[in-house]
Amino acid sequence: MSKFTHRYFTILTVIDLLLFCFCAAGALGFYFTRSEMFPQMAVIALFFGVLAAVNIAELVKYMRGGTKLIRKSLIMKGSVFLIAFGIFYATLKVLPAFLILTALGIFVGLILLAYAHDEKNTISVGGISRSFEVTAPVPTGRFEEYRAQQYYNDAAEEFNVRFTQEEQDKMDDRNLNIYRYASMPIIYFLKWIIDNGYASNELKAKYGNQKWDILEMFGNVMDYALARNDIDPRIIDFADHYLGEQTSYSLETPNLMFDYYEAVKDEGNFYYCVDYSRETARKLAEVIRKRYLEFSFYKRYDELKTDRKIRWNGHGDLDVIIVCGTTNEIIRKCEVELNSIQPSQFKKAGRMIGDSNFPDGFKPESIVLYGMIDFSSSFHVIGSAGAGEERKMSFSVTDCRITDVGDGTDYEEPWSPEAIEKQIKAREDVDLYCVNDQAKIDELKKNGELVYIENEDWYVTPHAAELKERCDTCIKALEHNVGMLRTEWNSAPCNGSLIPKVIYVRAYRDKMLKFAQSIEIWD
Repeated sequence: MSKFTHRYFTILTVIDLLLFCFCAAGALGFYFTRSEMFPQMAVIALFFGVLAAVNIAELVKYMRGGTKLIRKSLIMKGSVFLIAFGIFYATLKVLPAFLILTALGIFVGLILLAYAHDEKNTISVGGISRSFEVTAPVPTGRFEEYRAQQYYNDAAEEFNVRFTQEEQDKMDDRNLNIYRYASMPIIYFLKWIIDNGYASNELKAKYGNQKWDILEMFGNVMDYALARNDIDPRIIDFADHYLGEQTSYSLETPNLMFDYYEAVKDEGNFYYCVDYSRETARKLAEVIRKRYLEFSFYKRYDELKTDRKIRWNGHGDLDVIIVCGTTNEIIRKCEVELNSIQPSQFKKAGRMIGDSNFPDGFKPESIVLYGMIDFSSSFHVIGSAGAGEERKMSFSVTDCRITDVGDGTDYEEPWSPEAIEKQIKAREDVDLYCVNDQAKIDELKKNGELVYIENEDWYVTPHAAELKERCDTCIKALEHNVGMLRTEWNSAPCNGSLIPKVIYVRAYRDKMLKFAQSIEIWD
């Protein structure tokens, strides 16, 4: 249920229940006073009772995860008032009023029936009138198709908000405009696969050598649908990863839905009804390219163990494992950086694992080198700790900063979104562990090292504030796709600091978790 439908549904439900209570109370009053008006009030109370019962049934269905309204109740809500009062006049034997109100009620009911049946839409494409049955997309985690007709109703609701009735009347084809807006979230991805040669052979054959306008092509050539077989098999795994619907999301779930909304965000917070622009296409093409490169890097490289050694002063020689793109110059650079890590970095890393003496007692065994990632050196050190060296440990380093440390020998590739977030946070390098007075907070805020989030009364790092804003954007994008969400923001304080250590966001659709994210502010 969209946010518009949800709002109207809630208002009508409350009105119906209040009217039922009012009429039922009136009927009981007339009954106990033996008034002649009892039959009339009883009839009206009966009608409102039926309407209230349907509303309650809908509400229960909605709370259990249902997303469609009962069609009969949409008709009843518009016409029951007229019909009920028509019967009221019939009991008073005022026949003309009864006939007029009843006829008007039936007429309104027929209009609403046609409106409720908007699930079936007709559009003229290439001079041929076609009718589509609208069905909601099924979350599969695998991309099957994007069909504009599935999103027609949501786009139409935004369309009615953005354009006045007068503006709509001047349009050549209202339906065609709504279909184009319903196509917007996929149009930019379609343009990207065409421009980069990732369209399937079948689509290339349909596309031909004509220089179609991308919106015209999506309508006239592709029938307003991008199907799985329109995408080159070489990137179909990426399409599943980037376009497929998931049960729940986080910032680590790259999805076109989030990137599209962030790129087109406007003052009206429209999701569909934002006009196509070349600037947005350029911006999104760069984002999609980045997502594709990130996804491609997840395919793990073969690790190559060499005869080279790297000396870590005070800890001995480490075996060198090369993953990709490493030269002798980069190996020497990593050795210098390993020996240049400041004691404060190890102190923070020790707090992360609960070992105040780290790295004393840590025996390194090997170093995994990744070469240069966006002009930054990156590597992992793997070893063991404990009296019997039974505890396997590893830590990650990018540009002389420890970005992660933990148990085990599993580690994240430095180009993964999770690792990149940790690298950004490590570059800020603000030690907030002992910030326990307002004067220190004011000093850090003045220097731009802290940002105040007013509605939550939090002081956080600039990067954490940026992540919170991205979470808000993702949740708004989700609401356009799945309906209104209940969002909860919480923080985890820590003794000795006025800065929350972690902030959490959870967004629920009914009782189903749809978005979850934790934002670490300091270690």
